[in-house]
Amino acid sequence: MDQNKWADFYKKLSRTEKKKVWVKLRFTDGQQVYFHNHKEWLNIKDFCQKKSVFISHLELQFKSNLVKIDIDGAEGLYFVPSVMGQIGKSSKNYLTVGVLKNDLVNKDMWLVPELVVEKSMTDPLSRCFEEAIIYNEKAQENREEQV
Repeated sequence: MDQNKWADFYKKLSRTEKKKVWVKLRFTDGQQVYFHNHKEWLNIKDFCQKKSVFISHLELQFKSNLVKIDIDGAEGLYFVPSVMGQIGKSSKNYLTVGVLKNDLVNKDMWLVPELVVEKSMTDPLSRCFEEAIIYNEKAQENREEQV
């Protein structure tokens, strides 16, 4: 990830925008994208499909707290906002980030804005929101060739 590009982008943000959790992506063609609204994930999914690219680098950042997500060997990436609540307590907001490998999605629930993993789980692909998954077409092609 080109930190100079990020620094230039971050300097231009408003005070309110600097208080958000940012998702930083680099694609296999070298382009970088930054977003804080989870709905952008759908646009990114569409972009990846149309341009035949995948995400080669994924980071979450809140102020100076930077988290690099290990996506090596991913057949797909899962990203969805989540909320967990308990009766009589405040709800907690999360960004659930998952890596698809061998039809299983290994998910981490990152508490926001702190960016601390509070829960991890593995779910079969069939139990995940399809619209939240960006597939690595090249990894799937390689897997099909091996079978």
